[in-house]
Amino acid sequence: MTQRPLETDLEEKLRQLLASDPDTEEVRSLIEEIHRQPLDMSLYLKLGDVLRDNLRIEEALTEYRAAERLEPGDESPKLRLAELYYDLDMMKESLGHYKEAWDIIGPNLNHSRLLAMAGILENDNPEEAMRGMFGRLLRNQDYDNNNLYHGLLRLDAEPGYAVHMLKRAARDTAYCDAVRQNACYWTGIARMRTNDAVSATKSFMEALELDGDDTDSLLGLASAVWISYSNEDGAEYYRQAVAKRPFALRVHMRLAEAEKALGNLEASLEGYKQALKLNPKSAAVHMALGLVYQGLCSTDMAVHHLNQAASLDKDDSTPHYHLARILQGKSKFDEAEKEYRLAIEKDPENPETFFQFGWLYNLRKDRQSAHDMFGKAAELCPTMSRYTLQFAKAQEGLGFKDGAKETYQKTVDANPLEPEVHFELGSFLERVSDFDGATKAYKEAVMLDEMVKLEKSNKQYAEALQKVLRR
Repeated sequence: MTQRPLETDLEEKLRQLLASDPDTEEVRSLIEEIHRQPLDMSLYLKLGDVLRDNLRIEEALTEYRAAERLEPGDESPKLRLAELYYDLDMMKESLGHYKEAWDIIGPNLNHSRLLAMAGILENDNPEEAMRGMFGRLLRNQDYDNNNLYHGLLRLDAEPGYAVHMLKRAARDTAYCDAVRQNACYWTGIARMRTNDAVSATKSFMEALELDGDDTDSLLGLASAVWISYSNEDGAEYYRQAVAKRPFALRVHMRLAEAEKALGNLEASLEGYKQALKLNPKSAAVHMALGLVYQGLCSTDMAVHHLNQAASLDKDDSTPHYHLARILQGKSKFDEAEKEYRLAIEKDPENPETFFQFGWLYNLRKDRQSAHDMFGKAAELCPTMSRYTLQFAKAQEGLGFKDGAKETYQKTVDANPLEPEVHFELGSFLERVSDFDGATKAYKEAVMLDEMVKLEKSNKQYAEALQKVLRR
């Protein structure tokens, strides 16, 4: 079928109407008028683009799907859908449409970033899957023996080597600009993985010189600048990315995260709200909103969004954990216990959940249950002193003094440079009248406290030592 573009005057009129008053009957009438034009795939695609650019996401998806139904053998609607789903952070849907397009045209180097995500989605061994997908991509493009191929395949296992090969690919003038631009982008990613954010900044800038509209490179630049130069400058690049691609949920999320890290909770809240408008069914957005509202002490809104997150992603333990913490803070202990149990059911390997559950039992004066929860946290992470110290105290509180002494000593052995663990061991030994042992532990705490050169030393350590020495 011969493709015909959307009439320029109708397209421009629709853009103007959407920009001024998007919910009027006039807009709906104009869209119906466009639909009365002779059936044409490109018409649906252009209409979808206009609606997408004006953040009418569901309507844009409808138009792209209509184009796909009209021309099922054409890759263009599938790629439009894949790209928009990618922007909406709906990776499984995006990958499905990319694969349908690849069946028609084969994998393309411009899709390499989705290939990376494909590895994570399709295989329990992301590195192995990514290698396979990159290999498939580059073999299909006749790049078997080039630097880009070898750089991408070593990206995870040997990022330093990947930097070397990708830099060579970026400088190779035999490649077209699109290939070199991708090489610059991936060089930036590889440099970030070697903790060289300064050099990564340069690579992302080079990528943007070759394609100033590449949002991924702009996001990479923002992250690199945030780490290596200035948080505020990094946030400004995130703001530029939002301006370039306002329909990309993932971009709004990154900016909102940056604002939150800067302490701008109200700005962060607005960013997450914009993301929610783009995809109201995103569990990740509801989760983020719940945490921001929690930070703003708006607990009712926090609970609402965390419940939404839990209902949208039934396998995620995180919403239940944060709901439990909020409910515990409001002394709703029965409801909090239910949420802790749901969190443990979905993720039985998270020590923090058991640790906080232990504090709930402490508040309820259920010392045995608290002991059990603190013990589980310590078992899951025996090198974390906050878990093991609390378990030792719980053991001591139940009269298990031999077990408590062993746990205190194991904590010291695992964290020999932490003054607090020596102090806690000393306190325990003093309580059981082992004053020589207590003196030794307190001396170690005082010495380590002086070594770390804090602005204000912990006087409690020195006072405890002087007290036991006076005995």
